[in-house]
Amino acid sequence: MRSLRMGDRWLLRFEKGEEVIDGLRRFVRSAGIPGGVLSGIGAVDEMTVAFWDTVEKKYRDYLHRGLIEITSLTGNVAWMGAEPIVHVHVNAHHETEGGFGGHLVSARVSATLEVSLDAYPRRVDRRRDPEIGLPLLDLPPLDRD
Repeated sequence: MRSLRMGDRWLLRFEKGEEVIDGLRRFVRSAGIPGGVLSGIGAVDEMTVAFWDTVEKKYRDYLHRGLIEITSLTGNVAWMGAEPIVHVHVNAHHETEGGFGGHLVSARVSATLEVSLDAYPRRVDRRRDPEIGLPLLDLPPLDRD
């Protein structure tokens, strides 16, 4: 991966063969990113996407292989304890399957992936919600006065 910092914004370029989610986690940890938002585009040859089953409270994974163009990648960065949580959703187009999307579990770059990451000025945490079953952003209640 290559990177360029411009203030609180990072431009990242993944190289062929790199794994996206693990690479983003390693980068966030090493750069000390307290939280943020990200977006990107690129091409991969293997991608696992998922959706959250609200009844069984677990992700259902779907593996795609072949020529895949990422038309939109968007997400956020937060922390759970000492671990960065990179939560990314993706829209993509497969050469024969057509368009698909979902929660990005993993992806292997086939050509390149370009990501813009805007860091927040302070740490953002996640906390597991027992009712929903997911680690949600731990934010204060909205002041309605």
